[in-house]
Amino acid sequence: MPIFGSSTKDNDKKSKDKKTSARSTRSKQTSVSAKSKPTITKRARRRNETYNLYIHRILKRVNPDNGMSKKSMLVMNSFVVDMYTRVSKEAIRLMKAADRSTLTVGDVESAVLILFPGELSTHATEEGSRAVSLFEQN
Repeated sequence: MPIFGSSTKDNDKKSKDKKTSARSTRSKQTSVSAKSKPTITKRARRRNETYNLYIHRILKRVNPDNGMSKKSMLVMNSFVVDMYTRVSKEAIRLMKAADRSTLTVGDVESAVLILFPGELSTHATEEGSRAVSLFEQN
């Protein structure tokens, strides 16, 4: 039942008039002139950075016979992104606490020791220091 005496037909007409007027203003804005065609530029698609390739490589290195479903790959990717952000935030907090403007290997190592529990942190720091030494050699 219409409120305040307005009918639904009148509302439909008003909404149609608004739609056509909006379309006409859009077409006026996009048309440049009758002689030249407006140039259409495509937006560059933002790349989704994932760790799927690296997770798959490690899985095949550890256990070549096993595979991984899409959902489990999404879970692992979310886990890696989450841990990366946690470690980077903690390392930046440690860097600012030491009143420095450069993030060092020690900051990242300390952040890992703070965030990861027990033996996992020691293994992570050992692997990280091994990776840094291999990087410095090359």
